[in-house]
Amino acid sequence: MDLTQEKREWILENFLTAVVGFETVVCRAFGESGYEPVAMKQTDDAFVEIETGDMNTAIDWISNRVDEGYHVAFKLIPDGTVANVILKYWEYPYSEPEWPA
Repeated sequence: MDLTQEKREWILENFLTAVVGFETVVCRAFGESGYEPVAMKQTDDAFVEIETGDMNTAIDWISNRVDEGYHVAFKLIPDGTVANVILKYWEYPYSEPEWPA
């Protein structure tokens, strides 16, 4: 198992442990320039940016960023039965960005 695969499995295990028991997971992505789409969806004639996603979207987002070589972190903000998750990433040698307010 290579280091990238180990990092991916570690963060996904931590993410899934954090959101277990919540009825709904809503994720948003935070990058170098602020909030950004968590995914792109293809329609008949264009790609549409998706601003929020569910647990599967978060898993895909985390996996893709780790595979691209980024550092990834998440922050869980519980709201009753909803797990609001902020995903963020950064690149070495840059410092980890602050969590958005």
